[in-house]
Amino acid sequence: MTAHRLSVSHSTAVTKLATQENSQGYINRLSPGLDSFPANSSGCLSSDMTGCVATDVTVQVDARREIELAKENFRLIADNISQFAWMADPEGSIFWYNQRWFDYTGTTLEAMRGWGWREVHHPDHVDRVVEKIARNFKNGEAWEDTFPLRRADGEYRWFLSRMVPTTAADGKVISWFSTNTDITEQRKLDEQKDDFISIASHELKTPLTSLKANLQLLERMKDNLSNPMAPNLIDSSNKSMYKISTLVDDLLNINRFSEGKLQLQKTRFSVWEMLNACSNHVRVDGKYELIVEGDKQLYIYADEHRIDQVVVNFVNNAVKYAPHGRKIWLIVDDLGDNVKVSVKDTGAGIPAEQLPHLFDRYWQADQSAPKYNGLGLGLFICAEIIRRHGGRVGADSVLGVGSTFWFTLPVERF
Repeated sequence: MTAHRLSVSHSTAVTKLATQENSQGYINRLSPGLDSFPANSSGCLSSDMTGCVATDVTVQVDARREIELAKENFRLIADNISQFAWMADPEGSIFWYNQRWFDYTGTTLEAMRGWGWREVHHPDHVDRVVEKIARNFKNGEAWEDTFPLRRADGEYRWFLSRMVPTTAADGKVISWFSTNTDITEQRKLDEQKDDFISIASHELKTPLTSLKANLQLLERMKDNLSNPMAPNLIDSSNKSMYKISTLVDDLLNINRFSEGKLQLQKTRFSVWEMLNACSNHVRVDGKYELIVEGDKQLYIYADEHRIDQVVVNFVNNAVKYAPHGRKIWLIVDDLGDNVKVSVKDTGAGIPAEQLPHLFDRYWQADQSAPKYNGLGLGLFICAEIIRRHGGRVGADSVLGVGSTFWFTLPVERF
């Protein structure tokens, strides 16, 4: 029998792959026509034959390496984005989630595979979500929805979900890819904005209505301003104008903060002198005594107008929430590298659970009490002013004893 020598092409790739797979099987898969030839464990034909067979698979190995690298890069990206992500087959059966999904839900792929995700949906929303997404799966259409998902500790948070199909050249859906983005805080902010608009409308309408009525009465008696009602009407009008001015200032300030347009005009000034000069509207009224205490020698380099605005807001809060406490203390303390300014009252105090929220945007201490009006922006603006100066702001309170609002700023020494 004449021996047939086969074409031989050695490859480093074959050598490496031979260590991972049975050589005979590997060669058979590449060249199935060779299965009738006896081969030894190295892939060469047995000793009674005259040749050894190998196939150059460099291209295939490189392609496989590229695929593995792409898969690893995808996994790294998918597991480290802030959103949850998942993929489903053409019928909508989910077969993959990123790690963030499992970290949040505390579940496993076995439990969530297919349509198991329904278990972490809120019972009030799951039927609606299933109906809508099933319709989009059927129609091959992109999908978007918002709904709450249960966290591992049982808390529900709101998510915005978007899903798009991956399609073949003929338009047929191959798979689906989706993300879930946590929008809980955004929803809260939107709700606060809606409440703010409602409050702002009410707060502006009240003094405007009063001012309009006062002006109408003054118009009627313009030829007789000696009428004993005139001084009271003028005084009431001034108070209404002050409220409107305060509300408009708050709105303008919050807009400047949002757009980053608030400019600080810093100068060197005495904290003691600033405290003695501020809140003249309270001093003139005569109902409250403002007592300034502490270090008289401290100077700071800051925007005096803005710092005065913070102190005035603190004093106004003391007047508003401690109406029966006739004394309000303005205290300046030397903390070494910083100066601490405090406004202390003897009002009813603030519950401990409310203290962390006092300087939040749109937040009000007692939203149920009509006399505690305002936009819920004053303390937030104060906090932003102090932070822009590199300082800190806070509040301490004891129920039945009173409250102290304070801030610190770097001190100027010579």
